[in-house]
Amino acid sequence: MSESLSRRGHVAPTKIDDAPIIAEGGQTLAQMDVLGMVKAASMLAPRDIESVKARVLEEAQYLGAAVGYSWPVKGKTGGIVSGMTIKGAMMLLRNYGKCTVVPRLVSEDSRQWVLEAVVIDFETMVPMSRLFVQRKGQDTGMDDRDRAQDIVFQIGQSKAIRNAILNALPAWLVEGALKAAKAGAKAKIPTDPKAIAKAVAGQVEWLVKRGVSQERVEAVYQKAVADFDADDLVDLAEKVNAMHAGEESAETLFPRDSAEADPKKAADDLFQGETK
Repeated sequence: MSESLSRRGHVAPTKIDDAPIIAEGGQTLAQMDVLGMVKAASMLAPRDIESVKARVLEEAQYLGAAVGYSWPVKGKTGGIVSGMTIKGAMMLLRNYGKCTVVPRLVSEDSRQWVLEAVVIDFETMVPMSRLFVQRKGQDTGMDDRDRAQDIVFQIGQSKAIRNAILNALPAWLVEGALKAAKAGAKAKIPTDPKAIAKAVAGQVEWLVKRGVSQERVEAVYQKAVADFDADDLVDLAEKVNAMHAGEESAETLFPRDSAEADPKKAADDLFQGETK
């Protein structure tokens, strides 16, 4: 699309009290007084890590499959990489406390936006920033091009925010939340094998409708769909949630046998940016 979001009035980089933010529809997402926030934070009690940990684990268990997901690593080394959704990242930030995250649009061209998100910890006064490149051509399945581009931009903004949070907060807290979320999701699954099989079939049907064959699903898990157990269902639900929210692409979560199978998609992925 030739007209940029900023020229259409949807997104305009600006500054308030030297704090970069993003404005949408002519209204700022947050009128930030950083100095005021620092002063307010300094009046609070020091961060209680044990209390933070307890709150994070409790909420992660409640959120379950909405918190994280994992995908296989291509190549000779193989392995599994875990990721966290924007919902999980915001849950962490809220419970960690005395922090804020500030996104801004750095630049854009005809193919992509470059976004930056900065996490500021008001207790340590240590900022952490991450850049994210969001390609404009990401497929949303929508016919309305203007609406589709708005959605793609929001996906990019969410990924920039997520990446900054996950790099600013303690890694052990992130890993603990992911494990607690899996345990919480599994606890909600019925033990009846027939119920598990029905739920798995529903997830696979959703994927097939979006171009992910059952064979690709089975290749990731190295087993037939008919043999999926409760752990597989939890993992599959996480992947479906991530795809539905635009957190990750089908190609990342359910890769084809080789990049040559879809060269256009492989080329587009170069502009998708960092995924974790």
